[in-house]
Amino acid sequence: MNNALARKTRLARNMARMMRVFPSEFRFVPPTWVIPDDFGDLEKRFGTDSESKVFYIVKPDHLCQGKGIFLTTELERLRQTSQESQKQSIATVVQRYITRPMLIDGLKFDLRLYFLVAGKRSPDGHLDLRMFLFRDGLVRLCTTAYQAPTQETMNQKCMHLTNYAVNKNSKNFQQNDDKDNDGAGSKRSLRWFLSYIEENFGEKERRKLWLKLMGLCVKTVLAASSSLESEYEGAFPRDLTGGLMGCRCFEVLGIDVMLDAKRKPYLIEVNHLPSFTCDSPLDDDIKRRLVGQIMDLTCEGLSGKDRKNYEQLVRERRNSGDGAVRHAAGSELQQCLLDLPVYKDFERAFPPPEGAPKMAQQLEAIAARVREIFKPVHAVKKTSKSDPPQDCGSSKPPLPPKNVAAVPPGHAKASSSEGVSSSRRSGASSSPTGRAAHSEGPRRLTAQKRSRSAPGPPRCALPPIARNTSPAGHHSSRGRSPERDGATPSNRRAASAKCSARVFLQLKSAQIHF
Repeated sequence: MNNALARKTRLARNMARMMRVFPSEFRFVPPTWVIPDDFGDLEKRFGTDSESKVFYIVKPDHLCQGKGIFLTTELERLRQTSQESQKQSIATVVQRYITRPMLIDGLKFDLRLYFLVAGKRSPDGHLDLRMFLFRDGLVRLCTTAYQAPTQETMNQKCMHLTNYAVNKNSKNFQQNDDKDNDGAGSKRSLRWFLSYIEENFGEKERRKLWLKLMGLCVKTVLAASSSLESEYEGAFPRDLTGGLMGCRCFEVLGIDVMLDAKRKPYLIEVNHLPSFTCDSPLDDDIKRRLVGQIMDLTCEGLSGKDRKNYEQLVRERRNSGDGAVRHAAGSELQQCLLDLPVYKDFERAFPPPEGAPKMAQQLEAIAARVREIFKPVHAVKKTSKSDPPQDCGSSKPPLPPKNVAAVPPGHAKASSSEGVSSSRRSGASSSPTGRAAHSEGPRRLTAQKRSRSAPGPPRCALPPIARNTSPAGHHSSRGRSPERDGATPSNRRAASAKCSARVFLQLKSAQIHF
C-alpha cells in the first residue's frame, strides 16, 4: 500500500491515471502536479504572468506532519522548488488550494477516516477484497480563525494546515478531556460531526455525505487493486485450500478528507501507518474500539490448530476432486463477519451495501474495468479443461528424447571410429592427412547448442559441411574434387531426398525477472 497510495507523488500518479479512464467518477481529487516532471504544464497555467490569482499548496513527497508545506502564487518560487527537487532527486506535489472550505465555528478542519482493507483468495484465483469504513473517526480543527489566503495570511500554518502535529503546539489549542463530550475542543469525533450535519442539514444530507465518503475511500483503494494483488501474491505462499482459511492479511488506512463550502469531499492524502497515539480520553475511546473491532473482523478465527486445520482442508479438497469443501474449523465465524454488511461500528463499503444500488453499480463497474486494464504482474493466463482442443495442424511436433543424437537416414551404420568428439576433431584437423581422413565417410550429427534468438529448429538433419580454419586446409579443401571424397552431386541430392525426418532441438526456457 505504501508503494501505491501512501506516498504523495504515487497517489497523484495513480489518481491521474484513473481520471483518464474514469473522468466523472474521480473528481474528488484537487488538480495536482508532480514537479519537476509536470512543471511545464504547471507553467502554462500562469501564461505570461509571473504571479497567479490561484493559490497553490506545495507538499514535499518525503515529509510528514506538515513539514515543508507552504502556499504560493509565484511562478519563480515554484521554479526554484522544481530545480531543488531535481537536484535532490526528490519529487514534490503541487495542488490547487481549496480557498472555500467548510468551517466549524469559523475554523478550517479535515476528517480522519479509518478504512479497513482485508482480502482472501477467491476460488477463481483473484484477490477477493473486503473493505469497511469505521463509523467513528477524528475531526481535526485549526486553531486560528480562517480567512481567505492573501499575501499577508498565507504563511499562517495554524490557519491553513489542519495537521494535529502543527496545531497542538499553538496556544489556542484546546484538549478534549471528556470522551462523552466529543463535540468540544480542537479534536472532535466523526460521530459528532455526522450528527452535526444531520441537525443542520437533515438526515438525507447526512446519509448522502456518508455514501460520498464511502465511495471516495473505495475508489482510492481500487486504483491500486492490481498492486495489492501483486503484493499479496508475493508476500504469501499459495493457498491450497482455495481461500477457505479466510482472511490472511489486512491493513488499516488513515484517509484524510476535506470538505468545501458545498460539503463536497476532497481527498487530501492516505496514511498507511495512521497514528494510534492517545493524547486524550477521546483518542483512547475511538482508537481502542477501532483496534478491538478490527481484531474481531480479521483474527477472530485464529487458533493454535490452524496448521492442522489447513492440512486437513488441503487433503479434503484434493480428495474431492472439484474442490467442493465448504467447512473450515474456526474460520466460519471469520468468514461470516467479513461478509456482514455491518459489524458494530464498521460498515462494509465493498462489496457495496444493498441500500445504495447506484453506488454499488458504479463501484462494481470500476472494479471490473480496473481488473481488465491494469492486470497484476503475476497474472498468467490459465487454460481450463473446458477449452476447445487446438487444431492439430498448428500444434508443435513432439520433441526427441534428451541426450539422443539425431542420425540422418542412411547413416545409421556409422563406424565407432567416425563418432569422435569435437575436441579430437579439431586436433586432427591440424594436419592435412587428418583432415582428409576426417572428411571421408558419413558423419554422426550431434545436437548442437542453439542460440535463444534462433528462428527455429532445422528442417531436416543433413551431414555437416567441413569448414577448415587454417589457410593450408582452406586451399586443400578447394583442391579436392567431389569424386575424390566419393560424394558426387547426384549422391548428395539422393541423400538429401532421403532425409525426410525432422529433428527439433529443445531450447532452454527464458525467464524474465522484474
